[in-house]
Amino acid sequence: GCDSRLDYTAIGDSVNLAARLESINKAYGTDIIISESTYGQVVDDFAVRPLDVVAVKGKREGVKIFQLLGIKGEVDDAIVRCADSYSQALDHYIDRQWQQAVSGFGAVVQVDPGDKAARMLLARSQSYAGTPPPESWDGVFQATVK
Repeated sequence: GCDSRLDYTAIGDSVNLAARLESINKAYGTDIIISESTYGQVVDDFAVRPLDVVAVKGKREGVKIFQLLGIKGEVDDAIVRCADSYSQALDHYIDRQWQQAVSGFGAVVQVDPGDKAARMLLARSQSYAGTPPPESWDGVFQATVK
């Protein structure tokens, strides 16, 4: 090997993040998760829904993650409406408005009981409604999956 073999750069960090995001798809019940930087590049062409703010394993800083739903204009209107409802509930969750988050995620689960991400955030919101996180909580979920 050469001296630069383990010289990680921005490319290495980006590839690491992509690998971590790919591995957390199972937890959210999704097929494709993208980061906020990728979202900024595809927002005009693809329909997405925000999923969460996570710190992937090995990182402390949170990154907003999104589920890629499909090409804009080709995604079913019902899916887009559910994504909008989920997005509003996620805003309530991040703003520590637990009851509104519970109501919002609950509504999404009513429409689509198989929505694993909505069920997961509903459970978190219910938990925080009973026992709120410390004031220092910044909305970031610490992922433990590699």
